[in-house]
Amino acid sequence: MPRRPAIAALLAAALLPASALALPPLHEAFAGYFDLGAILSRTTIEVPEVTALAATHFNTLTHENELKWHRVQREEGTFTFAEADRIIAFAREHGMQLIGHALCWHQQAPDWIFQGPDGEPASPELLLERLRMHINTVVGRYRGIIDIWDVVNEPAHPGWEESERIYRDSPWYRILGPDYIAHAIRFAREANPDIVVLINDYDAWWPAKYPRIIRIIEDLRAAGEDIDALGMQGHWNILSPTAEQFETALRAYRRLGVPIHLTEIDVSLYQWHEREDTFPDGPTDDVLQQQADHFRSLAEVMLRHHDLIDRVSFWGVSDRYSWKNNFPARGRPDHALLFDRDYQPKPILHAFVEAAHAHRAAQPPREP
Repeated sequence: MPRRPAIAALLAAALLPASALALPPLHEAFAGYFDLGAILSRTTIEVPEVTALAATHFNTLTHENELKWHRVQREEGTFTFAEADRIIAFAREHGMQLIGHALCWHQQAPDWIFQGPDGEPASPELLLERLRMHINTVVGRYRGIIDIWDVVNEPAHPGWEESERIYRDSPWYRILGPDYIAHAIRFAREANPDIVVLINDYDAWWPAKYPRIIRIIEDLRAAGEDIDALGMQGHWNILSPTAEQFETALRAYRRLGVPIHLTEIDVSLYQWHEREDTFPDGPTDDVLQQQADHFRSLAEVMLRHHDLIDRVSFWGVSDRYSWKNNFPARGRPDHALLFDRDYQPKPILHAFVEAAHAHRAAQPPREP
């Protein structure tokens, strides 16, 4: 679907600060390397500044929560698609490719999914039928509209320590075993034979974790199913991953022979163990530059491996609406995205674009 830059430009001209208006569309800086994505939610689609930035600067769009199970089927058998459909209409109006997120996940899933009629855990047969019905309904509804899906989200054991455990001990795994992943993919392909299937997981760069993700895909292939791409979530911070850690993981995944989608990117100013609000008056110039310099090093890795990477998606547009403002420290502001709370471009944005220009000068992109 062609882009409609005139519409986005009109929105931006009316709503955005001059510094944002002066930017060429960000996705154009990465044309020929990878698509550039963002998210919208039922909240941010009501914010004209956010939608103007999204329409101007990104060419793919993901729902933040509106296609997760707790939003589309909070009660068994009752589906609600109004919130999701509004975001879909926006994406189609602006020629943005849609990414579906997420069909099978252990979080944001109503309790009834895993319960039987007697209050005991659901039987494998009942849970499998619920999974089939949900995926068939959701994927089937958007066939030809959303053809790229995070079919299974976060299936790998999350611990940072070395461990023999491969799979996350989720209700899906406890009731169905590892085969739940193959079943979910099979149901998705039945609903849409043209689907692009992703498994999507976080900390996918961590040396103890990426071998688990690789093992899950190998097990899946042994069971007769496969993915079409791998989603590496990018909930990062200004110290990790290092460029070396990130590149080592990409090289390991390259051997799988499938493209990478870098999903859910934000770059927190805080490490995981930090809970205090270090910047009550807003981030300093020094820390914003540190954020920019760190992300530049990661962007340089992305660009070196652009033949492997199909998409780079940010988990938000403006710091004002980032989920990181409440996680992991509730109520603490974070500053993890490309545009600040006043919709101004930040040093991290400029570093990202500068990395693209430098790479383009040294190595022209692949032909489309």
